[in-house]
Amino acid sequence: MLDNKFPDFIGALSEESNFVICTGGLTNERILSAVNEELVLKFFAFKNDRPNFKHLVGDFLTSYMERVADPAVNLTFEYDAETATFKKTFEVLAASLAEKSFALPNKARTAISAGFSMYHFEAITMGLQAVLSKLLPSDAAQMDKLKETLQGIKLSPEFIALTTGGGKNSPGPFGARIGFVEKGLKDAFS
Repeated sequence: MLDNKFPDFIGALSEESNFVICTGGLTNERILSAVNEELVLKFFAFKNDRPNFKHLVGDFLTSYMERVADPAVNLTFEYDAETATFKKTFEVLAASLAEKSFALPNKARTAISAGFSMYHFEAITMGLQAVLSKLLPSDAAQMDKLKETLQGIKLSPEFIALTTGGGKNSPGPFGARIGFVEKGLKDAFS
């Protein structure tokens, strides 16, 4: 029997104010289908269990949820530390790109437009982990630099190629997206 603690935890974090700001590009239809809760689960699954991701995201997320929620499995999940990481991730994103955190470039690829890209969500939230400890959401100059850096990443032809089109839901392209963001952020904040 699965414990409700982890599913309840996921549900509570999906209502966290900075997360809601950053996922402002989600349509009402997607919110009604609980994609916001799926995004929270995806954040922890990819952060903590990325080597087990092979191709089918749904199966991967279900497996991770079951392993964390099943007391018999004994998969360690440090709720306090994970909460702090999640909140800081979305606090720095809210302080930098806010509702455009996962938005797409405009057609001319000259500015960040609107909408929500799952590939941007995965790449940016995971890539950000490489420099998260160096970032202070209260440092306005640093948040401006983060905004500039992430906008540059999102508008770069290489990142656009990594986040558009089909066939990008396997470990190679997934890792390439995250690696691209990590490199850009490490170069900016090393």
